[in-house]
Amino acid sequence: MKDLDQALFFYSKAINTKKDYADAFNDRGVVYKNKELYQLALDDMDSAIIMNSKNAKYFLNRGIVHSLLKEYQKGIDDYTSSIKIDSTLKEAYFGRGMAYYMTTKADEACADFKAAYDLGFEKAGELMMDLCKQDDK
Repeated sequence: MKDLDQALFFYSKAINTKKDYADAFNDRGVVYKNKELYQLALDDMDSAIIMNSKNAKYFLNRGIVHSLLKEYQKGIDDYTSSIKIDSTLKEAYFGRGMAYYMTTKADEACADFKAAYDLGFEKAGELMMDLCKQDDK
């Protein structure tokens, strides 16, 4: 907890020094997420995205927070934005797959798990084996 508080201090100091420091807003948002201060996390991630809407990781991180809040459609939208910017971001496919799964869209979930696995995300392969139907053809 102390490390997170120190990180918050330094990110806040960086933001106070440079008000348009998108990375600092995003990173502070991740710290807030880790402290389970989700609205503060979303506020910072929104700010980062407003400053730089071409950074896939900003959308990925905000998608994670929306998913933690069980706002799955908002998460899906953010993961999709992330994938449009960087189609190699395996974590975005995995996150979107999980959000699809939570909204009972199994086919979409399995397609995203496969994409994440194909990009090297091993856990996605485990979920495919557990959750997705395998054709016997």
